[in-house]
Amino acid sequence: MIKRLKFFDEISLGNEVVSELRSLQSFNDNYKIIQSYNAPHIRDAAISIKKTFSNSDNGVLIKIQPQLSNLELRSLVWLLSCNIGKPIVQDESGTQIMYVYDRNRSNSIFNGARYHQTHQGGALHTDQGGVKHTKNVNDPEPIDFLVLGCIQQGLIGGETILVHADELYRELLKFPIVIDILKGQFFWELRGQSQNYYDGPILTIGNDGKPRFRYIRPYMESAYTRLGKKIKPLETWALDVLDSLLESSIIQNRILLNRGEILIFRNDRFVHGRTSFTDDWSDNPAVENNIDLLTNKRLFQRIWLSEK
Repeated sequence: MIKRLKFFDEISLGNEVVSELRSLQSFNDNYKIIQSYNAPHIRDAAISIKKTFSNSDNGVLIKIQPQLSNLELRSLVWLLSCNIGKPIVQDESGTQIMYVYDRNRSNSIFNGARYHQTHQGGALHTDQGGVKHTKNVNDPEPIDFLVLGCIQQGLIGGETILVHADELYRELLKFPIVIDILKGQFFWELRGQSQNYYDGPILTIGNDGKPRFRYIRPYMESAYTRLGKKIKPLETWALDVLDSLLESSIIQNRILLNRGEILIFRNDRFVHGRTSFTDDWSDNPAVENNIDLLTNKRLFQRIWLSEK
């Protein structure tokens, strides 16, 4: 049984949105909407979602009432996203729509794969952001909103894990020295986007007094290895404390998303991850860039957004 997700408001989309979606021309070969201008119901849904974000730090769990095809679901996730914010490029090839599925069971984030390419669980993190097309190429473009749409469930596992920044910070207050360390500078790699590095803190406190996190430990440790540097022992201990807190059931919220459900939340206000998952043994092999062949795989659609 799926419990109500803490810190998330639920929004249901009904027949009028689906009818409007089906009246539009959906994806072209590059998975971009060809027509999206005559979609007032979808725009109204996006406005309602944006109001939630303007009034609170809660995320949004979107439920779809009617049954949609995979193509229609992917179209809807993209259309909603484009009406909420500006899509951010997620890799070197300029991809704005990333599909999260297991490419190869031997892939691991600890041997160079990106998290969305594996079936691994754990490694709770915030997404790192795209590379800005500026002179300072090492400065990642921040993600304001992270969109995750469930297109297909896997055979078993794959619960989404969410930790709210306020609850994590509340636990960190018990360890003042860890807070000081996390506010220091760390090196990170831009895996899958650039061979460059950037540096920055894990924890910042915004002008509004709210804690904000940027964290993906395997990308950090890989950066130090490639740079020929070492993380200091006290810093390693602080990271271990952070990971232990992130894995605590006291502050974790979990949900097994159903097909057609969409999560949208602020990237720096929620640390997220998943439990490991397994697809059907008889599933077709993963074929990159041919999503329609992934008939039985756990398949999520991920979009990074900056606020318009």
